[in-house]
Amino acid sequence: MTAGEGMSVAGTWRVSVLTRRFTLLLVAVDGGVVTGSMTEEGKAQALPIRDGRENGDMVEWKVDVPGYGETAEFRGTIAGDRMTGQVRAGLFAPPFRARRTKPAGGAA
Repeated sequence: MTAGEGMSVAGTWRVSVLTRRFTLLLVAVDGGVVTGSMTEEGKAQALPIRDGRENGDMVEWKVDVPGYGETAEFRGTIAGDRMTGQVRAGLFAPPFRARRTKPAGGAA
């Protein structure tokens, strides 16, 4: 079931971008607006996401990258508990993939 069929993007996701791993916590979806945070594996600082939107099976959000002065822009497509897409930061635009590890309000 895609987000457009009634399943929200909300939940905890394990995101992989090349060799980097993140935990993405999308805590709320209200009227298509997505809020939450991202934490890189091995780091304590949770980075707030901004400009998050969900529209059907499409989702996008931005994260300001500390120390680099850049914003990472994620755009992806949801298929059940999987998400694939692209992240753009400056001229760099690698693909990402994600797996939902816990739905919002649910057990892992």
